[in-house]
Amino acid sequence: VQTCALPILSIVGGSIENGYPSNIIATSEYLMEFGEFMPAKRKCIVNMIPSCNFGIKKDLFISVGGFSNLISAQDAKFSYEIKKYGENVHFNPKIKIVHFNRQKLDKFFKRQMELGVGACQFRQTAKVRGHILTKSKIFSLFIPFIRLFAIWKKVLLNNMGYFYKLFICSPFIFAGLVFYSYGFLKGYKFVSINDIFGI
Repeated sequence: VQTCALPILSIVGGSIENGYPSNIIATSEYLMEFGEFMPAKRKCIVNMIPSCNFGIKKDLFISVGGFSNLISAQDAKFSYEIKKYGENVHFNPKIKIVHFNRQKLDKFFKRQMELGVGACQFRQTAKVRGHILTKSKIFSLFIPFIRLFAIWKKVLLNNMGYFYKLFICSPFIFAGLVFYSYGFLKGYKFVSINDIFGI
């Protein structure tokens, strides 16, 4: 009897499920951060994978230098380095975790600001989608509108059943994106997370 060995992938990431589906703030954050990685998404090759659910060969992790010291967006930069190295990032929805997002508005806003800072810092060093926004600070004003559209598109492409939740959460998502945009603006010049909040 012949056996057919399955190929061993160098890096594979899985899907993320909302840990607080009845909480509107947690669900808003879930849709913003993980709407592209829902369990309903099909198996495919992706541009990036969140660091909360992936496996990688040790030698590949070391070869690309591990995670950077960015305040946020470490997983985006890591995935970018993987692609530059010539490896594909595979997504398998059956490898699933439950993620418990922030339930309080102040923590949600703070997190979005941190994400904005990291996104700006990353895009200043890499020509990835959205890097044009770092060419002028005035572009940060358009981020809430651009990202709101992108979030709707990503979520509905993966799970049309989320239409109603997206509609209900959209005011919170937009408010979060305003803080994200402010963080993006801050990302042009600051180094320490304490600089954002004046700690």
